[in-house]
Amino acid sequence: VLVGPFDVEAAVAVSASEEPDVVADLVALADQSLVAFDPESGTYSLLESIRLFAEGSGIADQTLRRHTEFVVASVEAAARAPAERQQRDFETTARLLPSVRVVMSRALDAGDSGLIHRIVAAVARYGEQAFAFEVIDWIDAATALDQANGVPTPPATAVCAATLLTHRGQFDDAARWLDRAAGAEPDTLDLAQLWHAYFTGDLDAADSRVQAIRERGPSATSYERTVSAVAAHFLDKGAGRDFNEVDVALIDAVGLHDGASSAAARLCSAIRLDWDRDAERAVAALTEVMADAGRMGLALLGSGASTAR
Repeated sequence: VLVGPFDVEAAVAVSASEEPDVVADLVALADQSLVAFDPESGTYSLLESIRLFAEGSGIADQTLRRHTEFVVASVEAAARAPAERQQRDFETTARLLPSVRVVMSRALDAGDSGLIHRIVAAVARYGEQAFAFEVIDWIDAATALDQANGVPTPPATAVCAATLLTHRGQFDDAARWLDRAAGAEPDTLDLAQLWHAYFTGDLDAADSRVQAIRERGPSATSYERTVSAVAAHFLDKGAGRDFNEVDVALIDAVGLHDGASSAAARLCSAIRLDWDRDAERAVAALTEVMADAGRMGLALLGSGASTAR
């Protein structure tokens, strides 16, 4: 039932066994080459042929339920991670994505729109940052079930759909989802509206969303404030300022000091101020950004770069 890399915690949760017993079983299976162990990540994985054979032999319903709850609870915990853990938990969601797809398949087969929406809410930020557009297909399936059952689609799902469709360039579809997002959490709704206004060239609306995010101050998430900083930079009339001055001013403006924010600031500076007059310097700056930023930061940088072009 475990797809892709998994750790001891996952095996314990799914098997409902004691950790020492699970560890002993995993070591024995690894010695027999039935399970692969990656010492760098500390994770295990089943050979696909063995996993499929075991799956074909039948999996107890309670095991499937434990697996579903573990996977969904894990990505929900990652989605709630504080700023200092966002990078690590972003990578956790990426590692769990094969299992998320399996759980989503079960939810679709069962017509369980509640579970689908729960998964979408948990992976929404990951989907945005990693451009995981398959989440849109999940939302479409859940929406069809909602319509068949005569229930409204949750505002959080509408915000996720609007954001992903904006990134995919389907601006009219995104606008329709934003119209259905009333009642969503301010942080996610402000960010979705900012992305849409920014990419469609409505600079007044984009600036309004930037100000709303800034006014919330520390209550805004690190990622949200970073994106608002990127947008503010391109909305600003500060072209021509010194590279380092822009970097420092941009970070100080929103009170951010994490790696992704600094990287985003340097990206803006490199493309906006340096590309035309000093391509070599811009390439060097971007190389530094790529070295510093984690996976979450790189996804953000990709958005900024496409906009800058």
